[in-house]
Amino acid sequence: MCTSSRASPLTTATSKDFGNPFLHPPCTAVHTLSAIKKAHQKCSSLDYSALLKVAKTLQLNRIVKPFWVDWPLSCPFHFLHIKPLHHFHRFSWDHDVKWCIAVVTPLEIDFQFSLVQPTVGYHGFNDGISKLKQVTGCDHHTIQRYIIGVVAGAISCRFLIVIQVLLDFHYLAQAPVFSDESLEKLTEALQLFHENKDAIVQASSRMDSWEILKLELLQSVVPNICHSGPVMQ
Repeated sequence: MCTSSRASPLTTATSKDFGNPFLHPPCTAVHTLSAIKKAHQKCSSLDYSALLKVAKTLQLNRIVKPFWVDWPLSCPFHFLHIKPLHHFHRFSWDHDVKWCIAVVTPLEIDFQFSLVQPTVGYHGFNDGISKLKQVTGCDHHTIQRYIIGVVAGAISCRFLIVIQVLLDFHYLAQAPVFSDESLEKLTEALQLFHENKDAIVQASSRMDSWEILKLELLQSVVPNICHSGPVMQ
């Protein structure tokens, strides 16, 4: 996409916009190429240091000629897709679980996970999850299956709604087939998250801003499905 780390690769949103509850205009090929052209107009491409500074102000990275620039009808906004492992399951581990640990406390959440009845085919966490380092996708899945039951009763109702609807969104988005009704459920789940996300701040588990790129990318899931088909395909 040639965008900087503080800009969305799929929309025109920048870091301060990542928590917005709506979809920003797409970051099309035309938009990106015109920003690169503007950077070249402001300074010479031979002056690399100056070019980097200008590119930063235009939310670009240091790429001056994208590999797709000569591809007919190509647009990264359309051919770059959301990845479930990184954008769904990793999101859940990096944010949902960390919010729950911060509110419930590491000691308590580890104790609750140690009480979960072992199930054949599922990973158990006898020592809890707060100190896990090398966590795989299988671990992400298992923790997502248990997390609601583990934290229910220890967090507020609205906080629980936030965690539940994010899980709903992540799993609904992986359906093999979609209809207008299922796409509407996806949209409603994400909207419900934004309506209740202030419960996370009120619980003091997240005192900084909502500059989470993966959160902003969730707004592009439904348009992506409509244009290119199911995420898993």
